[in-house]
Amino acid sequence: MEFPFTTVLKRPKMLRIESTIQGQKMIQVFDGENGWMINPMMGTLEPQDMDPETVKQLRSQADMDGELYNYKEKGHEVEYMGIDEMEGTEVHKIKLTRKDGDVTIYYIDADAYVVLKATGKRKVQGVEVEGESTFGNYKMVEGIVFPFSITSGVAGQPGAQVVIDTVILDKPVTDSLFIRPQK
Repeated sequence: MEFPFTTVLKRPKMLRIESTIQGQKMIQVFDGENGWMINPMMGTLEPQDMDPETVKQLRSQADMDGELYNYKEKGHEVEYMGIDEMEGTEVHKIKLTRKDGDVTIYYIDADAYVVLKATGKRKVQGVEVEGESTFGNYKMVEGIVFPFSITSGVAGQPGAQVVIDTVILDKPVTDSLFIRPQK
């Protein structure tokens, strides 16, 4: 299934994702501390609290600098696991242990220094699964390199593919986008 979505990030650690699925507008928001969503597919147009695992995922996504940048200041630990090979490409393998104990292994292209893959365990509907994301079609936007293709899912199974059309930087964003509407 294909559906358009818009993601808005604002410092510090705010994230809003809007998508339209079968004519229904879905909104997911992390305001820097809490997560809420409006999901008509769940039978309501009222904002609902997100479950802790979804909030945790959005908190990570809201870190626009990436988890490896200033990892010590964020309370994370990093271990260099050496050189590996991924589909014929030499990669640096780096293990990130977050302050909450979750672990992600990053595979970074040894020549271009972009993340090609990230793997880690996460909970999906209460069940721990090995997740995997691959990144590609990197393009330069205002001097910063972004992946324009991301595939995420359970390791070893076909995942959901995200194709990014546009990246806009430094556009003013109002805080009201992240405030939970009153009932």
